[in-house]
Amino acid sequence: MRLLLTLLVPSLFFAAPLWAESFSENSLPEITVVDSSAITTAGTSVLDRQTLQSLPQGDGAITDLLKVLPGIQFSESDNSSLTGGEILPAEISISGGRVYDNNFMIDGISNNSLIDPTSDNPYHINDVPGHSQELFLDSSLLERIMVQRSNISARYSGFTGGIVEMETRNPGDVFSGSFGYRTTRSEWSSFHVDWQDRENFESSESADSQPEFRKYNTDVSLDVPVNDKMGFLLAYSQSSSEIPLRLLGETESQYRKSENILVKYRFQPSDTIDLSITAIWTPYADERFILNSRDSGFTDEGGGFNLNAKVKQQLAFGNVEGILGWRQSENSRQAPANYYAWDSNIASTSWGKGYADFSQEGGYGDVDNDQESLTFASHLTFVPLVIGITSHEVVTGLTFERTEADYRRKDTTNITSWLQSEDAVCQEGDPYCVAGEQVAYYRKEYLQDHADAEITMLDLYLEDSIKVKNITFRPGLHLGYNDLMKNMDYAARAAVFYDVRGDGRTVLSAGANRYYGKTFLTYSLNEEKEGPHNYLSRRSKVKDADGKSIKDPLTGKYVYEIVLDENQIPVDWADSSVVQRGARVSQLKTPYVDEWMIGLEQSLFGGLLTLEYLNRNSEDELSTSYITIDNGEKYYELTNNGEGRHEEVTFTWERRGECHFLLVDATWQDSETSNEDYADHLEDEDLDEIVWYNDHSMYLIELPRPDYNREWSANLIYSTTLPHGFSFTNIIRYRSGYEAIGDTGENYLLDGEKIDIFDDISYPSATTFDWKIEWEYPVTETQTLTISADITNVFNRRIYTGIEGRYQMGRQLWVGVDYSF
Repeated sequence: MRLLLTLLVPSLFFAAPLWAESFSENSLPEITVVDSSAITTAGTSVLDRQTLQSLPQGDGAITDLLKVLPGIQFSESDNSSLTGGEILPAEISISGGRVYDNNFMIDGISNNSLIDPTSDNPYHINDVPGHSQELFLDSSLLERIMVQRSNISARYSGFTGGIVEMETRNPGDVFSGSFGYRTTRSEWSSFHVDWQDRENFESSESADSQPEFRKYNTDVSLDVPVNDKMGFLLAYSQSSSEIPLRLLGETESQYRKSENILVKYRFQPSDTIDLSITAIWTPYADERFILNSRDSGFTDEGGGFNLNAKVKQQLAFGNVEGILGWRQSENSRQAPANYYAWDSNIASTSWGKGYADFSQEGGYGDVDNDQESLTFASHLTFVPLVIGITSHEVVTGLTFERTEADYRRKDTTNITSWLQSEDAVCQEGDPYCVAGEQVAYYRKEYLQDHADAEITMLDLYLEDSIKVKNITFRPGLHLGYNDLMKNMDYAARAAVFYDVRGDGRTVLSAGANRYYGKTFLTYSLNEEKEGPHNYLSRRSKVKDADGKSIKDPLTGKYVYEIVLDENQIPVDWADSSVVQRGARVSQLKTPYVDEWMIGLEQSLFGGLLTLEYLNRNSEDELSTSYITIDNGEKYYELTNNGEGRHEEVTFTWERRGECHFLLVDATWQDSETSNEDYADHLEDEDLDEIVWYNDHSMYLIELPRPDYNREWSANLIYSTTLPHGFSFTNIIRYRSGYEAIGDTGENYLLDGEKIDIFDDISYPSATTFDWKIEWEYPVTETQTLTISADITNVFNRRIYTGIEGRYQMGRQLWVGVDYSF
């Protein structure tokens, strides 16, 4: 009841003009959302260009705009009040899937990274951050976004979450263009930070806390029709930010920048042929420095290039679609070659004194991760065939994709720690000794390295939509094969739709489907990587006359000295890396999920009402396990020990008119998962571990999911066009309270055995308002000036996340101007 009141009471106020116009079909015509097979389905949501432009844009990232849709969950760390300067697209969970379980597509071609998509540590010595998407598209380039959550056609593969299909816009029929600029900054934002953390936040030295930032978003586009059969679209957009922080007592800024360059050519020589060629370049750069480290600036780079040719042709026997695509993406780092932790007690290297235990300098060296793919896809939809009382629409196709991944460390990188030693005699050319000052006592060496991996995937599918009177039955089969794991996966799909009255106003649906996920190249690359070498044994504890180790009276830490030989020369390095923990590829099954669903679509009050219940069980999910072989070497390998369960109920009602748009949706869901990430450690015995939770015993893997798991969420969107060129969009978001689950450290005695006790940390629910206000001024008959203001969290609610001491961003203002001609 509280949820309904939260949504309905504000909606009556903001939607009052809509109801006042009455529900006449003239003012608000009926809308119908259809999928690619022209059969309505409860598991599909579509955001067209008009809707996308009416929403508050924020950074312009695609996934941020999906918050208004049902069945989609965001991390508790999303939109944090501490990191307002970040612009990287948020990761999402669709219908219980993990963030890497979704299939992102651009114009029919995959946009998924197979190189460690969950790696998120920019300060990792031997790796760089990844992302589930290869290319980060700006919403200004899109014609529509279609999200499929259930009852998904056999045409699609490579997911156990959902499908996010992005369609770039086509060139316009008339010569036109636009220029837009939007900005926000920390002065226009309200930060929610606990009072005891406020001082540290405002003098932050780390990108984990960003008290100041500036954000800018720019987009330019030009539609150039050559004639009535062909035309070009040229578009550029940029999202960037500047984040001032403290570095060794001085102010130093970090930068983020994401660019989109799109060139699209479209040729329609006849009504039956449609050819398009699209080139997209999306470089991303993230400039950072290492905490309290001098000359440590480095740049993480991402994004890539996509070249896509698509042709559609109507033939006598059906419609043919062919797609040929090539793409290349990177996750790389440009950084100083070596890292030094100097002794800060020496005058020449004392800059770090008071900031850290050492005076730190340098970086972790250049690292490149590249992914290159070639894709060919062909789809054939036959004209309907009538056999007796049945009508058949057969769809078939194949997709071939070859992906190669490459890891490269260009030069050897050394990580060294130094200690004062005035008596040491340095040998000529020794880079680890400074005469009369200090000597390196610890060294970790990352050698120049190269690794590569490849995978070839082949997908075939066949699907038939069989219609008998008011019933449509859609059986389908998808076959997938990849040469890395050599798995042949058979995914059966079955859906049935019952048009109760035969007029499309009441449609019942049900489905039972299996979806297979992806095979990553992460561990194939890690298996080939050269492990680091640790060199030690060049220092010892200083002892007193009684042979006891001496501690510093101020710090309480032991005092060390460099070990010298009889000639006062530092002793040779000792390689301590006898046992290395590397990665090993094992023979794996392809993760899969089995789902069943029931749904209802009902034309109601001039709009479309959708109800759906979804149930999913995932098996053979990826996790890691440690193994030791006969010679004592230790490895971690990828296993299929993971599993998960998900239930979901969604409600949507949507209605669009000439001047109004209203969308209401709500989701109840419950997710359980054994692990959130394929890198999580999960041994066989972990699957049988019993814990105590909510006054009863249960398996550890049955605990509620620790993230992406708000039980209730709901959205209300109302958009209207007002007199004098004004327009207004109001979004009301509701999220139920969150139960963060943790180990209390206490034990419960069950049948004579001690088991761990887990308990909840409760966080309250939140309701927020986001507004978008626009004013259009017609400069001439063909030119328009638009001024906009986006206000998120209008009433500055303090929104708790499921992370202790963390809150979402408070009120934030974006202002923008756009000129179109």
